[in-house]
Amino acid sequence: EKTKLTAVELGGGHAVSVNLPTLDAEVGDAKVRDKNLNLKDYAELFGAGDIVWPSSVALARMVSFCPSFVKGMKVLELGCGLGTVGLAAAKAGAYSVLLTDRDENVLKLAGGAAESNGVAELVDTASLDWCSPEASVLEAGPFDSVLGADVLYDANLVDCVANLLAELLLTGDDEAGMVPVNEDGEYEPEQARRALLTDPVQRPYRAAFTARCGELGLLVQEVMTAEELPGPEECVLLSVVPAGSG
Repeated sequence: EKTKLTAVELGGGHAVSVNLPTLDAEVGDAKVRDKNLNLKDYAELFGAGDIVWPSSVALARMVSFCPSFVKGMKVLELGCGLGTVGLAAAKAGAYSVLLTDRDENVLKLAGGAAESNGVAELVDTASLDWCSPEASVLEAGPFDSVLGADVLYDANLVDCVANLLAELLLTGDDEAGMVPVNEDGEYEPEQARRALLTDPVQRPYRAAFTARCGELGLLVQEVMTAEELPGPEECVLLSVVPAGSG
């Protein structure tokens, strides 16, 4: 499969480079998906991690412009695809980034792009099935920050994503394995254990996801509307934290 190292421009001088697969006729003209892409044209979204989705650009831009969401933290990206978000987090100062996806092929591309972005020593990859999460990934935590772009695209996955976030955000010693995040080298729990998800405005599953998270002890808040989130991608920003900490 042919690929082209392609810069995803995030604005303000920020960019990440991804290994974008190209068709033979497109090798000289690899492109990021247009923000007006009609998702209904895709009957099968599993395996569609080999393009850069608008929601990924929106979340990558957020962590690039607001590095405090990831700086000094152990970060896990769900459904990383080509790694746009996780690579942006690494460049923004994350302590470490674990890129996860169920597609081994895109994981190889994402991991390979880490070196091109100068963050190879910070980034690792792992296969992760949201509905049957691999124990090795869960044991690699706890993680300070979990990032996910457009992960609520299928009604059948809403509960899986919520259950997985409960595993990642609610289990384990709050300080075990965590890294200092303030200038004094002290662990600040109020900055830890948070998931940030970008969700395209047209997705209909946020209410069901919020309800399921509530049953599991997680609080979901829409912290930025599509109008407030910088960029043209028409996504909302969701924050998921343990109930009582938000």
